[in-house]
Amino acid sequence: MARLGVLFGKLQQGVLENRQILTIARMRAEAEDLYGTRLSDIAPASDRIQGGFASDDGATVRKAYDGVRIEMEDAARSHKKIAQSIRDLVVNPFTRWCDAHESRIQDSQDDLQTRIKAHDRQAELAKKLRSNYFNKCRLVEDIEEENKLAFQDPETSPNAVTASNIPEIKVSENKEPEIPEEDDEPIEIGDEVYQPEQMKKILAHMLNTIPLGEHKVPIMGTYQNTSPGTDIVEYLQRNMGTTSISYAERIGQDLISNGFLRLIGNVGNSFANSSKMMYQWKTKAFQMAGVPENKKTLGRTF
Repeated sequence: MARLGVLFGKLQQGVLENRQILTIARMRAEAEDLYGTRLSDIAPASDRIQGGFASDDGATVRKAYDGVRIEMEDAARSHKKIAQSIRDLVVNPFTRWCDAHESRIQDSQDDLQTRIKAHDRQAELAKKLRSNYFNKCRLVEDIEEENKLAFQDPETSPNAVTASNIPEIKVSENKEPEIPEEDDEPIEIGDEVYQPEQMKKILAHMLNTIPLGEHKVPIMGTYQNTSPGTDIVEYLQRNMGTTSISYAERIGQDLISNGFLRLIGNVGNSFANSSKMMYQWKTKAFQMAGVPENKKTLGRTF
């Protein structure tokens, strides 16, 4: 708005400059007209004197006098013609253009001010709708959390105490202790397929190399263990030999699809090489990499 004021201030300054030029042209025309009028008054004034050159017949001085008199009459007509030309070619057309130009500037300024006011009203409305949207998102999250806790089966509830929770010592002579089986399924990232042990090393190196920080999302709160898309792409290009940004983005999308990353603060769950797109490393990534996770409680900001 301030820059718009500067713009129209300069345009209004141009209007005043036009008036100055018109004043010069108008006064020059008046001066030429007045000068021509004064020159044309000289011959009649001299003719009113009786008994002078009018009594000479063919005298040399008489001829010189007549020459000067005729020259002044011609000069008077010439200056009057100049005055009329200035009015016809400069003053009148330039006056019409200046009036139209000043009117255009004023109309444009009024129209822009009206549009700016309408934009401000729409921006304020969008701000209110955005706040309302995030409030509803927060309510949905709260309801989902309540549903998870309210509709749990008492037998499967983490707080339920059953016989299976009581420590029991069994003595077996020939049986070896059972070891829980790990997920040995390979993981496809980009054009490569990695075994779990390989993926563990890759994730550990990522989490220890890519800067992790906090990211505050209005209404939703502050998220831990976040990285912008540009940092992740930079890591992939330096350490995983990605040949293009599009391929690096494809790897980032695979990290999301495999549950290692998620997009926050935006709709959807796509990966992009953007400093404005923030991604949170999920618990699955830390668990698989064996890296401690910062589990600071999510604090909402209102």
